[in-house]
Amino acid sequence: MAVDELAKITTMNDLGQMNSLHSNAIPALILILKLAKYSIHAAAAHMLGNINLLKQACSESVKEGALPVLVNLLDSVDQSTPTCICRALQNICSTQDHAQALDAILPLVCLLSHKSISIKVTAASALSKIYTYVSAAISVKNQRIVPVATSLLQLNDFKVQILACLLYLSSSSHYLS
Repeated sequence: MAVDELAKITTMNDLGQMNSLHSNAIPALILILKLAKYSIHAAAAHMLGNINLLKQACSESVKEGALPVLVNLLDSVDQSTPTCICRALQNICSTQDHAQALDAILPLVCLLSHKSISIKVTAASALSKIYTYVSAAISVKNQRIVPVATSLLQLNDFKVQILACLLYLSSSSHYLS
């Protein structure tokens, strides 16, 4: 079955990542993510995230339209899919400023209030990569992240409160320098 084959190659080394990049796996994975077969989204996003550990894969993923596809799947009800998508976004956005990643900010912030700790942590990590760029900081201001972080601080979950503090600090750090 295709899902089993995808699962086998989601834990790959540098050579496997390079082979996947050169074998045009990125467009195929994006096509899989566009399909309505939710059972394979996590495996495809996981593999896309792994391939994008290679810097040269990041621009290819953006060129092929991975970011909007990943953002559209962030609200998946499956536990593993948002985590894998957050990791893929984090890896794609770790090398350069991708304007399309700004559309992920609000859905990622919403994931900070998810009941799953692993989803909260991966969402915060993906946000930290996106916030690295000044254009993202401007978008943060425009999307009113500070009130969201403030409401998250009022929750009784200590880990969410820590993430909210980091979110607030990262959104205001460019004003401090």
